[in-house]
Amino acid sequence: MIAYLVETLEEQPFNEPPYVLDLGTGNGHILFSLLEAQDELPAGTLDPKRFCGVDYSQASVDLAKAIGKQRGEEFQQVQFQVADLREETDVDKLKQAANHGHGWDILCDKGTVRDFVSNSSSMQAVMPLYGDLCVRLQNASRAKLRSVPIPNTKANLWITSILLQHGFIYNVTRGTVAGPSTQEWNRVSDVRKRLWVDLKYRADDRPVLESMNLVSKPSRKLLMNSEELLRWVTGRRAKFVTPLRAGEIGIINCGKHGWLEAKDAMRQKFEGEVVCRVS
Repeated sequence: MIAYLVETLEEQPFNEPPYVLDLGTGNGHILFSLLEAQDELPAGTLDPKRFCGVDYSQASVDLAKAIGKQRGEEFQQVQFQVADLREETDVDKLKQAANHGHGWDILCDKGTVRDFVSNSSSMQAVMPLYGDLCVRLQNASRAKLRSVPIPNTKANLWITSILLQHGFIYNVTRGTVAGPSTQEWNRVSDVRKRLWVDLKYRADDRPVLESMNLVSKPSRKLLMNSEELLRWVTGRRAKFVTPLRAGEIGIINCGKHGWLEAKDAMRQKFEGEVVCRVS
């Protein structure tokens, strides 16, 4: 997540330091790590006074505050507070707590609820990141780029491995923001690491990966069991989702079983989140 945040701030800078809210903050690791990574960004990009972590557990909030105090003045400026997003009063307080009541600019959402706490038109939700990957790869293919860097995350590695296995891309290489290099990968910090995807083209220069569309969305997570997956991969509609066409694959997050192509998940009788479809 940190690598994605840094890359987003580099590519889409704010006019002033953004207001950052971390839901389910725990010990504050995400916010503290983002502060540590600010050396990778232009001076003045981040302001710890505009960071806030919320958690329903008072013990977690106390721990985060204690860690901030131990790590120095800048980290101590990060705010932490108890909030229960099921309570309307807590949600209203969060909405008004930043940007003079205009909401948060960046929301670190670990699968919680995003719309409850942000009414800012510029808000950039950070989790999940599948939509960002779909857009990057689809746009890069249409632009006929040779390769494209993507954030170094486990999810991205799973997804690109499936694309490689099914012949939609040519290769995946570890590297840095500067380019693919397995040697440099071992020398740089995590925020500088990237996965470089080599795209694949047909003899007539048409991209093999022509379309990569999100199915499950943060506002409506779409899950299918093995029977629903069977209908979906055999040309029948399931949960109002149009069936897979010939040559099209679906990518499923099967939780503890990992990520699988839809037909493989169906054969193994797994259920999971229908993340995207690729053709």
